[in-house]
Amino acid sequence: MYAVEPGVAEMEETDEKKKLAQLYEQRRGLVEQLKKLRSRKSELVAELDQLAEKLEAEREEYSGLRERLRSLNESRRKLVDEIRDSKKKFRDASSQLNHMKPALRTHGEDLEKELKQIEWRMQTQHLSREEEKSLLARMKEMASTISVWRKAYELKDQASRLDRELDEKSASLFDVKADRQEALKQMEEHRGKMEEYTKAGRQVYGEVESTNQDIEELEKKYREITSALDELKTKLEVEERKAHGQRLAARVAASQEAIQRAKQEALERMRRGESISFYDLKLLYDEDNVK
Repeated sequence: MYAVEPGVAEMEETDEKKKLAQLYEQRRGLVEQLKKLRSRKSELVAELDQLAEKLEAEREEYSGLRERLRSLNESRRKLVDEIRDSKKKFRDASSQLNHMKPALRTHGEDLEKELKQIEWRMQTQHLSREEEKSLLARMKEMASTISVWRKAYELKDQASRLDRELDEKSASLFDVKADRQEALKQMEEHRGKMEEYTKAGRQVYGEVESTNQDIEELEKKYREITSALDELKTKLEVEERKAHGQRLAARVAASQEAIQRAKQEALERMRRGESISFYDLKLLYDEDNVK
């Protein structure tokens, strides 16, 4: 017995089935790649959300520091104005005081006591006109001296108070400047972090865009392969139905040929007068019912 070589149609069908298997394998590979890319995209989007939250937190901190810096600048400006005003008042008081230094050497308390004694004497003693006139002159002179003395000490107290105020305001200005420098330092740190998060966000966003492009390309390939699969499956199904029809027709034809041979043999046996079976009779007279 000789081997029967496969026909061209059978070889083509085998190639198409191999191609179908290859397409299925390619699509399976694409599905795996798409899963990985979509998973990576989810990770990147989550990272973007985290960066956005960090950036927003830094912006809030920066905004709060900017408001604090504005307040410190206002305090600094106010203190500088107050110190300038206090310095002017201190210089004016010191200048007046320089002209009244001799009055500070006056024993004002003793003069006040003496003035009260003179007033008491004039009220309680009987004095001559000359004595009264002399005492009134003395009281006038003492009152003038006491007035200058009081003015001098008021200026001295004012100068001391202004000097203390200058020390306090200068210390406050120093603190404000220190706080301002610290605020500026922190603002610079937060600005650096904002730039860092913004740069990182751009990089991650770029990777998301690139991943989206890869996903779109793979989805396009997936659709192309699926379309080719559907087309090839439809073609193979048509060919299979055609081949099945051909096989069925061949079996029917072969069956009809066998029936005709059996019928011819039965007819020949009947002509020779040989005994025939009931099946042979059905072949001869009721062939449509033969199964």
